[in-house]
Amino acid sequence: MHRISKADLLSMLNSAFGLLSIIFSLKGEFWNSGIMIFLASLSDGIDGLMARKYGSSEIGRFLDSLADLVSFCIAPLVLVLSLHKPALLFMPFLLFFLFTSILRLASYPLKKSTDFFVGLPVPAAGLVVTLLALLKLHPIYLISSMIILSSLMISDLHFPKIKGRYAIVAFILIISTAILRDNFHSISPILLLLSLLIYIIFGPFYCKAFKQKVP
Repeated sequence: MHRISKADLLSMLNSAFGLLSIIFSLKGEFWNSGIMIFLASLSDGIDGLMARKYGSSEIGRFLDSLADLVSFCIAPLVLVLSLHKPALLFMPFLLFFLFTSILRLASYPLKKSTDFFVGLPVPAAGLVVTLLALLKLHPIYLISSMIILSSLMISDLHFPKIKGRYAIVAFILIISTAILRDNFHSISPILLLLSLLIYIIFGPFYCKAFKQKVP
C-alpha cells in the first residue's frame, strides 16, 4: 500500500465532490451540482498548495488526474446532458471533450513540474462548461466552447499556474458564485466566467512574454 499524503486526501475529497455533483445532476438539482464542481476546484487548488509545501506521494499526480477526470470532465458532462435535450445533439461534442480530457490528464503525470501548464488545464475547461450550462446560454455557445476548449486541452500552448494574489481572487470568485448562485442577475457566475475567459485568451500570451524576459 502506497503512503497517502495530505495532498492525496484533498485529491480524494475533490473526487467526492465530483460524485456528489453527478448525483445532484441526476436528481435535477443543477445549481447544487455546479456548487459541488466549484468546491472540487477549491480542493484541487488547495491540493496543489499542500503538495508544494509538504510534498506529495508517489501516486499523488495520478490521484490528482483521476480526481480531475471525475470532477471536471464527467461531472460537467452529466450536468450538460441533464440540462439539455435532446442529448444526441450534444453527444459528439461531449465525446470529444471526454477524449481530450483523458489525453490531457493521462499526459500530466509524465510532465515535469514548471511554472506553466502545457495545454489548457482540465479544471479550467470544466469550470467554463459548468458555468455555460448553469447560465443556460444558447446551446450553440456551449457546443462552440466545448470544441475550442477540447482543442486547447491537447494543444502545445502554455498557460500560467495561478498563484499569489491571483489565486486569492480566484478563491473569492468561486466562493461567491457558490454562495450567491444566480442571484443579483447572475453577477457572480458571470464574473467568474469572464475571469476564466481572460485566463484562457491571454494566458498563452503572458507565458510567451514571461519566457522572453527570462534569459
